[in-house]
Amino acid sequence: MKLSKEQRQYLERAWETYAPNLGDAAGWLEGRGVDLGFAASRGLGVVRRPLPGHETAEGYLAIPYLTKAGPVNFNFRCIQDHNCKEIPNHSKYWRRKGSGVNIYGVQSIAWADDWIVVTEGEIDALIWQQIGVPALAVPGAENWKPY
Repeated sequence: MKLSKEQRQYLERAWETYAPNLGDAAGWLEGRGVDLGFAASRGLGVVRRPLPGHETAEGYLAIPYLTKAGPVNFNFRCIQDHNCKEIPNHSKYWRRKGSGVNIYGVQSIAWADDWIVVTEGEIDALIWQQIGVPALAVPGAENWKPY
């Protein structure tokens, strides 16, 4: 799906707004083995003041899908210390309706040699990338296709 100029500007603004708040997720990330500096280098952030359309993601980790052209999508992950399944109308992951599905970590393709790791979750891909292994993520088991 080709993004319009307005969509690109919106995603860029979201990235610029959420990335400076990454420190809010320091403990959560470190608890999963992700270095805060590495997460910052991948543009992650936390939603403090949601842009219109991102209200549901307030307090969530913002995971931008970055390309050479900038962010092309976002996925959001709850980082609160609770069981998301026990809270009505609450999701562990959230994505803006109609935003589509993208491959996370496409920058890894540039430094991949003969192989690349493919994971389901963005955090798993980050952990692999952090130790120098090229990795992509296709978020959501329902997005894996038989081919």
